[in-house]
Amino acid sequence: MTRAHGHHTSRILYRVCWCLLFLAPALMPQARMSAGLRFPVPSEEGWNAAEASSARVPQEAREAYSAQVVDAETGEELPFTQVYICEGRGTVANSEGQFCIDAHPQEVLTITCMGYQRVRLKAADLPHTLRLTPATTEMREVTVVASENILKQVVQQMEADYQAQKNVYTYYYMRQTYRMDDAVEMAEAYFTASSANNLRQVEFMAGRMFHEKSNERKLVLDFSNIHASLSLAPMIKDEAFWQETIIPLNQKRFRNRYNYEDLYQTSITAQADQDGRRILCIHIQPQEGKKQRKPVMTGDLYVRADNLHPIGFKGRIDGLRLESSLNGEKRTAKARIDINIAYSRAQGYNKVESISTHLRGDGIDSQTTAYNVANLDIPDDADSRHSENLLVAIWHTRKDAAWWQKNIILPTKAEQRLMRENGITPPSIITPSNETSRP
Repeated sequence: MTRAHGHHTSRILYRVCWCLLFLAPALMPQARMSAGLRFPVPSEEGWNAAEASSARVPQEAREAYSAQVVDAETGEELPFTQVYICEGRGTVANSEGQFCIDAHPQEVLTITCMGYQRVRLKAADLPHTLRLTPATTEMREVTVVASENILKQVVQQMEADYQAQKNVYTYYYMRQTYRMDDAVEMAEAYFTASSANNLRQVEFMAGRMFHEKSNERKLVLDFSNIHASLSLAPMIKDEAFWQETIIPLNQKRFRNRYNYEDLYQTSITAQADQDGRRILCIHIQPQEGKKQRKPVMTGDLYVRADNLHPIGFKGRIDGLRLESSLNGEKRTAKARIDINIAYSRAQGYNKVESISTHLRGDGIDSQTTAYNVANLDIPDDADSRHSENLLVAIWHTRKDAAWWQKNIILPTKAEQRLMRENGITPPSIITPSNETSRP
């Protein structure tokens, strides 16, 4: 799907650029509103194999299948692991590594997490604890010159994808949890966004808010622009909010060069999965001895070795200045954001499949996860209103709207408690009385 977008007009929040500024209520109508370890990558072969497999499955009743994903060697939870059946049918594990998905017993699930061996198994064979084996590293390092040449080819592909598909948009589901000291709020939303390389031109279609009832203090999530983190990526297009942050694959102003060519040092390691497929990890770090006055994004970009298509990014930004307010008390603190992105080429271009960001500062913690839900089969409510402002979408979404009948991402225990406090029965992971009843 495509749509025409004009350039965003200048807003007061753009003036802070690399700050995450909580706007006053009077400015709210103009506001654009809205965690991080190893991250999953979708597989091109995985999509095709899963779709073909799904097409052969008898149309028997679907059942709910759930599991927790952990590292097979350490037992560490693996958050944001991707789970696919076919295009438009999948989910992502929550920050505790848990997921739940509706599937026919014989449908094949493809489960991927960056840095781990990919797993394919029938839904009926899904264990309650799924242990992923770390991928094998083939080589230690490639020369800097070679890594820059490879990165240049990756950038050229990403630029071509953007130029060809910049108006193609995708439906996403988002959940955001925000904590300040001991107070908590959470929001859920559906939105559309142009999806080539990075999310941009976000338009919220539906939303709902959860406030912690046991705490009298109320946060100002309603008036925040934290959701600007949705547009983060190693290459950011058409998004002015981050123009004062150094992004590695962005083009430098007034010069036909990219930031990584002058401000970063790069190296490469490679891994092989159980199918013999090689994945390159391009490590992008600031050049030693060069101090920057602006916040700098660093991280690892994962690409396929055979065609250099990006499949995932795991990075961070340090040195952000965070301005916030709680009960009228303003505070300023340094913060960092961890960024985890999974890409897909299921539709022939470098599309953001999912993104998770984790913002941390002094007394402040915010996690935001968005996941591609393909073409929604839920009709818009008659009184719904698409808006760049999450709060407007919340105001115009009915409490019993059909949007919330879909379980996209399994809530964590803390999120389930918050939903119950607001009168909502949350979906939960299925815990059997006998752990050995399934593999």
